[in-house]
Amino acid sequence: MLGTNLVKYNGKILAENSFDAFQQKKKHLEATSPDLLKFLRDRNMKLTFFVTGRLYDASPKMIEDFAVAGHEIGWHGHNHVALTSEAILAEELKQSRIFIDRFKPKGFRAPWIIAKKTFLPILRQAGFQYDSSCFDSPGHFHDFDEMKILPVTGWRLFGGNDLYSEYDSRYAFALRTFPIGSNFAVSILRRQYSLILGRLTKQHKNGIFYLHNWQLFSWPERQLSLLRNKLRYVQQFPLLQTIKYLSERHTFFRLDHLLEANVSIGHCLTFDIE
Repeated sequence: MLGTNLVKYNGKILAENSFDAFQQKKKHLEATSPDLLKFLRDRNMKLTFFVTGRLYDASPKMIEDFAVAGHEIGWHGHNHVALTSEAILAEELKQSRIFIDRFKPKGFRAPWIIAKKTFLPILRQAGFQYDSSCFDSPGHFHDFDEMKILPVTGWRLFGGNDLYSEYDSRYAFALRTFPIGSNFAVSILRRQYSLILGRLTKQHKNGIFYLHNWQLFSWPERQLSLLRNKLRYVQQFPLLQTIKYLSERHTFFRLDHLLEANVSIGHCLTFDIE
């Protein structure tokens, strides 16, 4: 995955998956979540938040506040690690038992959207109804082993029709389906992303795209990992005004609404928070 990410907090360089980095992210979340909730409430937007179990363990009231406000709470793994095997997934489910028992999430999205088709029966047995850990063309929703697959919006390029990669890197898989619904694409296009959503609306297709909560507000993290630092430079700029612009022109709703038989035209803005 192009190396380990390093991040800088107030002049101190940390491994992105370290405990200290997690603590800094948690502090930022706790400081900005009230503003995010107010922003969504003022616009009457109910969205989907894919949350890690460890974040709920560390700050339960913050996640409870999202649920009380009417937002869908999905599961984003426990420790935000790459789920490269069924054994890792099983252990993550075990560690997130308190979170899963509390919210009984319908939906799952794997960290970095790295998942395998063999995960679906495990997720179904754990009570999940849908997975959103892959990319596919807009409006292409699938059924597998009594699980609904709701892919993040992508544009198919080359390769076969298998939605799930056997590789542990989404960058290789992106050669098959360009991830237009990724936070990277939204960061590049910003207000111009409205053109894509408008096109989907005219085609009567529901788009699914995602951001990280830290992309809405300024914060002290900076990507430092060589090539990624340059590729993801655009992700350092706050997107709150962009989302405000998009929400004034398009309808957004919770991802679990796509499980219903009749769904109105609109799109799903989701947040992955770790």
